[in-house]
Amino acid sequence: MQTSDWELVSRAQKGDLDAFTLIVNQYKVRLLGYILRMIHSREDAEDVLQEVFLRVYSSLSRYSPQYQFSTWIYRITQNLCIDYLRRRKLSTFSVDQKFGTEDELTLELPDDSMSPETIFESQEIRKEIEEAIYGLPIKYRSVIILRHIQDLSYEDISQIMDMPVNTVKTHIFRARRILRRRLQDAI
Repeated sequence: MQTSDWELVSRAQKGDLDAFTLIVNQYKVRLLGYILRMIHSREDAEDVLQEVFLRVYSSLSRYSPQYQFSTWIYRITQNLCIDYLRRRKLSTFSVDQKFGTEDELTLELPDDSMSPETIFESQEIRKEIEEAIYGLPIKYRSVIILRHIQDLSYEDISQIMDMPVNTVKTHIFRARRILRRRLQDAI
């Protein structure tokens, strides 16, 4: 855990609302990006994000510093996303869904001098990839998002998902294989 995280959590555990506000500000963009990729609805993602911070606030007294705070908060987020998906029983995705909102982490185009056609193709490819990720089973979608979009280590993912590191690696391997098959013709 970073010293600044630990200090903020310690202060928040003592009732310092300013410290909790700093925690919220530090994690809200990353968590919202993760939630959006899990559930694919901005409005619902914002609701889940609020629920995450309510759960974090009410559970701060039970937080143990033996775990990284970021791992703990991602675990709460993961569980609430799964709860949401179970309640909604979402198994499909909309091809009309808009991607690349302002707060969402998006793939950046490397060259400003790209032609409009190339930019359009890049956006279409990104859309295909995001739709393919969203179409993965939840256990594979979670690890792919945590690893490749949130850029977390295998160990952090292992703690968040409560599974052995080798299982995380296996899930990532299988998810990549599924994505490769689905995207083979599209890209």
